[in-house]
Amino acid sequence: MKIIPWDEFRRQQRGEYQLTIAPDGLRIGDFVIQIEALVPPIDFPKTGRRVESFADKDWYVTRCRRVVIDLEISLNRRLQGIDATLSIGVLPPIPDELDGLRRHGITAKRLVEAWPVYRCLWRVAQAQVLSFYRHGRIDVQDATDAVGELVDAMPQYLSALMWFTRIKEPARYPFQHGVNAAILAAAFCHVARWEPAVAEAVAISALVHDLGMMRVSLEVLRKAGPLSVAEREHIQLHTRIGFELLSQADGLPEISATVALCHQERPDGQGYPEGLTQTGIPAMARLIATISAYDAMTTTHHQHRALSHQQALGELWRLKGKQFD
Repeated sequence: MKIIPWDEFRRQQRGEYQLTIAPDGLRIGDFVIQIEALVPPIDFPKTGRRVESFADKDWYVTRCRRVVIDLEISLNRRLQGIDATLSIGVLPPIPDELDGLRRHGITAKRLVEAWPVYRCLWRVAQAQVLSFYRHGRIDVQDATDAVGELVDAMPQYLSALMWFTRIKEPARYPFQHGVNAAILAAAFCHVARWEPAVAEAVAISALVHDLGMMRVSLEVLRKAGPLSVAEREHIQLHTRIGFELLSQADGLPEISATVALCHQERPDGQGYPEGLTQTGIPAMARLIATISAYDAMTTTHHQHRALSHQQALGELWRLKGKQFD
């Protein structure tokens, strides 16, 4: 098998049931179809090879940076239905009309009743940010429980929960951004009439997608003036940092780490870290990138003042097909 540079490989369209992982994530029974060698060239069969033993796995760990496995023929990863598609970021079709908000009014009673759901998610996000900053890990069970409660509350409190995303406290942006992204993601899934399992996977990926920023210099993040090339490159590292650390989080959907890696990619290929085009960016990452950008645009930063809802939508529409899908 021909060994190609990683950048070139990531630009290629991925097969629908292929998964790229670090070799230490291999399981007995996985079928490896492509590798990125630490020190090429390495003789690897064109037809691929199954991991038959721990010795086989060690071979990949010591020689490869990443491997690609075929989920359909890997013995221990034969996911069915929605689980198979979610594992690689494929989403269900979007209906022609998304009119859920028209059927959900906001009342004082609903705001009061929805507040505990918001506060629970808020507290969990704050704890996740602090844990990621200090230790490079998160409490997956806490995040899963909070997101499950959020998704369950959407049918009754959609408008109220979305209204809470208008609460903007710049000093708390690092975790408030994750909260808002998770709410908006869960709301989108609800009005799109997607299954709860899809909504939970999308919402938890939105909650943690930007955690890599917690390992980036605060001095650079808070800089008021223009960033230098080196500072911009430093901030761009957050996608790789998030991916590497979230990949090690037991119980977190594998696609969540991929979303953290790819949420700054652009359909026109001008994003980072790999410069992928639309065909190479998982659909879930493209959706969360749009949601994340909307929340960032409507929040005051050190770099810019908040846009209005209408202005942010105008920006998303203007950059459709370029920066956003």
